[in-house]
Amino acid sequence: MHPIPRAPGADGKLPPVIAGRNPALIALCRARLARRWGARLGWVGAILVGLAGLAAAPDLEVVDGSRALLGGTLRWACWLGAGPLLLSAVAAPAQRDRREGITTLAALRGAPPFQLALARALAVIIEATLRLGAPVLVLALSLLAQAAARPLDVAGVLAAVVVAGALLGAAAAVCGEAAGRRGLAVFLAVVGVPWALADFGIWPAISLPHLVGGVVAYLAEGRLLS
Repeated sequence: MHPIPRAPGADGKLPPVIAGRNPALIALCRARLARRWGARLGWVGAILVGLAGLAAAPDLEVVDGSRALLGGTLRWACWLGAGPLLLSAVAAPAQRDRREGITTLAALRGAPPFQLALARALAVIIEATLRLGAPVLVLALSLLAQAAARPLDVAGVLAAVVVAGALLGAAAAVCGEAAGRRGLAVFLAVVGVPWALADFGIWPAISLPHLVGGVVAYLAEGRLLS
């Protein structure tokens, strides 16, 4: 009988996957996702976005300028921070877990497939939100220190980070779980292409990018998106 493959975390040990302990499953899925190319590239993109925002911060015209900068930083973080992570996570996650023995291992520890699928989805949402939030939070703290932003504006953009991370992460998880090996193509069709068209001024009236853009505009910039 062949040994069950193990997926070590940062300390070389497998998190304890025990029935009913979703945090352990989520930790396992996050550790596996963090090792993928998209997760690492996403942190590089998030750092670059944060540095660009900090470079632009000294030239702001106080409140209105800070709102626009925070909203713009979040939009760029969606592309360069969360984008690579989502593209990496959406590629047949269930098949990858079965191939690498994670599904069997989780079942032996008492976690059924649906619980593992939910843990994968939550891992994507958490990791995407972190890559969106890191550059925005650093910029927001810098603006607060300069008295160039109000606490209410910062609270609004952080709320937009959470909503955008949840929407984009959930979309990637659903596409990956439902479409399998076609998950990447479906995700690009549902999210990527409409978002690219939106950035060129062809904004779909009913689409996930329009919804995320509306959240960012309303919560981060204090305006309604037409």
